[in-house]
Amino acid sequence: MEEENLESVNINGSEATLDNGNYEADITLEQGENSISVKAVDQAGNETVQTITVYVDSVAPIITIESPEDGDTVHKNL
Repeated sequence: MEEENLESVNINGSEATLDNGNYEADITLEQGENSISVKAVDQAGNETVQTITVYVDSVAPIITIESPEDGDTVHKNL
């Protein structure tokens, strides 16, 4: 939504741009805990900041098959 009294929006210190009613900025997220802070300033100089924490886990889990052992034949009569 476009707010006519809004002077600026910053996301993690980067100036956000208005695109199709949404403010956007490219940020880089690291593995683990990341804070995303959005600061809005109106034309009167009033500002507000909202911060959220997100977690990035892009490491695939390690899967170990313990049974059957490699080379074993498994079958079941139906």
